[in-house]
Amino acid sequence: MYKYRCYDCGYEGWIEESNLLKGKGCACCCTPPRVIVKGINDIATTDPWMVEYLVNKEDGYKYSFGSLKKINVRCPDCGRIKKSTMNDLYKFRSVRCICGDGFSYPNKFMFNLLEQLNIDFETEYYPKWSNRRFYDFYDKENNIIIEMDGGLGHGYNDNLLNGITKEKSKEIDRLKDLAAQNQGIKVIRINCDYNKVENRHEYIKNNTIISELKNYYDFEKVNWNEVDKFATSNLVKKVCEYYECHKNTLSIKDIASKFKISTCTLKTYLKNGNKFKWCEYHSSTIKKSA
Repeated sequence: MYKYRCYDCGYEGWIEESNLLKGKGCACCCTPPRVIVKGINDIATTDPWMVEYLVNKEDGYKYSFGSLKKINVRCPDCGRIKKSTMNDLYKFRSVRCICGDGFSYPNKFMFNLLEQLNIDFETEYYPKWSNRRFYDFYDKENNIIIEMDGGLGHGYNDNLLNGITKEKSKEIDRLKDLAAQNQGIKVIRINCDYNKVENRHEYIKNNTIISELKNYYDFEKVNWNEVDKFATSNLVKKVCEYYECHKNTLSIKDIASKFKISTCTLKTYLKNGNKFKWCEYHSSTIKKSA
């Protein structure tokens, strides 16, 4: 055994000669770390934003952001406590609670990006010619469809949830693209299969920047931190809070239009928001304001 000091992180520890010869590296700053050292590779030091989710704040000094041990975390929106690994919390930037909005991170990512660029767009675009298939976004100004291709399907992986193979999903995408092209609409697909990457925000951001969207949008105008902040927020809670402030002056249709969701989706959000006490919703109130 040899005692060593790491030139990168400053950690002092012991290492076996065989591991030293193999170049296994420092036990503190390797990935994943074999030891947790407060002030060097603990969550509270490297990723302090994660601490607010921890039920026991001291856990922030015991684990690294990539830990696979399940510990208690609390949803910042509804207060529910559940078990989660730090690896999942870091990867998804949320505890993925049942109070969520049902929108994926990639779709909320693109939603905010288009809003910042003041693009006139539709979400869940469902034209008559689509053969009963939805498209993620339709940019009316530029006549383009934007599809955020996540890890399920799209030729990347088999979708075990509905039994569709990756080959079948690729064919579905081809037919969707062909249907849009026959209407004179260009389809641009963004690779959002971030399951094997450390930072999904940077991954989707980079894939967006190098995509054909660069021919339509000025990305210099985008605040990428705001994109990430919105994409990790709870849209249900935002909608409910907005409704609570404006329910006496705006109609349901107006509020749904602001958030670019259907009135049906809005009513579902309000029902959930009433349950979590984010707003006061009654069907009679909806009828009066509609």
